[in-house]
Amino acid sequence: MWFKDGPLFAAIYELTAEGVFETYDYAPVSILGLDGFHRFMNISIEGKDDLDDLRELGLLNHMKISTTTYGTVTAYRLSEKGMNIYAELPRKLTEPISKLVHCPKHKNKLMEIVCVNFEKYFLRCPSCSNEREIPIFEIEDVSYVSQPRFIRLPYRKRR
Repeated sequence: MWFKDGPLFAAIYELTAEGVFETYDYAPVSILGLDGFHRFMNISIEGKDDLDDLRELGLLNHMKISTTTYGTVTAYRLSEKGMNIYAELPRKLTEPISKLVHCPKHKNKLMEIVCVNFEKYFLRCPSCSNEREIPIFEIEDVSYVSQPRFIRLPYRKRR
């Protein structure tokens, strides 16, 4: 199964916001939507970097897909080597991901990550009405305070 980068970034954001990826952070990044307009989306740079690392290790495959608006989207999936390693991981590492992707009502049903007009992402169960929004487009208003710092260099006398 291939994952487009948008839903994958939404899943990484959700796991980061829930504290599963403890060392990850996210920040608003301008993304070109499928409709040709830019929107700000909370993206984890650490998550993107780890995707690149997994590709370099041969654990993740990727491909570029052309859109109807002549843009490109990257899609990812685990390679055979990646699937074998994932299957061997301890349950305590895979459980938070399983919890995200499986419906709470129907434990064996996978949730879908659905994008609506490139304005909202939802985790939705295709079997029931269970649905939850992933607030990846909600940019937090964080105050930023800075103070000037003057560095004193050692004084040298001119000759």
